[in-house]
Amino acid sequence: MARKQHRVMSRGVGSLLLNFLIDRAHRANVPLRADFIPNSRNRVMGVTYGFAGFKKVSERDGIHCLELAQPVPQPTPHYVTLTIDE
Repeated sequence: MARKQHRVMSRGVGSLLLNFLIDRAHRANVPLRADFIPNSRNRVMGVTYGFAGFKKVSERDGIHCLELAQPVPQPTPHYVTLTIDE
C-alpha cells in the first residue's frame, strides 16, 4: 500500500522555525526578509508567512521578496520543545 507523503511544513514545523527566526530578528532589531517561490508545493508556507505578517516588497523572476519590518515573536506552544544547536 502506498503511503501519502506529507511535507514537514504542513505539520507546523515551518511556524516554529519561522518564529525562532522572528525572535532572533527582534532581538537584533532588524527586519526579516525571505525569498519565496509561490507554487502549489509552497502554499502552506506562503500562508504561514502571511499569518506571521510578512508582506511582499519586490518580485524578480517569479521569486517574491517578503519582509517582516517589525518582527514580534509569538510564544512557543507549551507542548513543544525547540532545541537549536549553535
